[in-house]
Amino acid sequence: MHFATVIICLFCAFVGFQANAQTPKKIALVIGNADYRNVSRLANPTNDAADVEASFKRIGFTVTRIANANYDAMRRAVGDFTRQARGAEMAVVFYAGHGMEIAGENWLIPTDAELQSDTSAETEAINLKTLTLAVSNTTSLGLVMLDACRNNPFVSRMQRTNRIRSVDRGFARIEPNENVVVVYAAKDGTTAADGSGRNSPFTKALLEHVEAPSLEIIQLFR
Repeated sequence: MHFATVIICLFCAFVGFQANAQTPKKIALVIGNADYRNVSRLANPTNDAADVEASFKRIGFTVTRIANANYDAMRRAVGDFTRQARGAEMAVVFYAGHGMEIAGENWLIPTDAELQSDTSAETEAINLKTLTLAVSNTTSLGLVMLDACRNNPFVSRMQRTNRIRSVDRGFARIEPNENVVVVYAAKDGTTAADGSGRNSPFTKALLEHVEAPSLEIIQLFR
């Protein structure tokens, strides 16, 4: 019943995504990290972020985009966005780049991360909880979209301080909570391909459908 209530609320918020473009206080933070200093470069995230920014602007969002952001830049951007999102009608975060799960916690990886041990994420990465809190104070919908479940090169070289702590490539599952939903490029615990074109498969599909008027959110993400 709780999940059904969440979906109804999301439907009401997302239907007319384009038709209600004049309504103020629809904001988005778009992050694309590709040029990592300590692991190989990713092909798509900066393209994904630029194209998502343009698409969101066409449907009435005020967008802040950052590219190839280090830890300090990501932290500042998320902090500013959290303040801007208070009382907004809709707040959306789109992230493309590396991400991982450590002991049940999900982390987004800045470009300067080294992640030499399983405890390094707390000082070198951005916790997904920070993003869900950032979009939680809206009057209608908070949405986090993660195009980040790719094979992660940090995992294989990471030292374990506690053998019980799991370090995984994909993300752990997060259930819908009040007015906040998190959407993954692949199901929890799995990875997604980068694709061979300008955009990842997830972002390519998103761009093809997100501007359609009166599109229900469940249909969009299916």
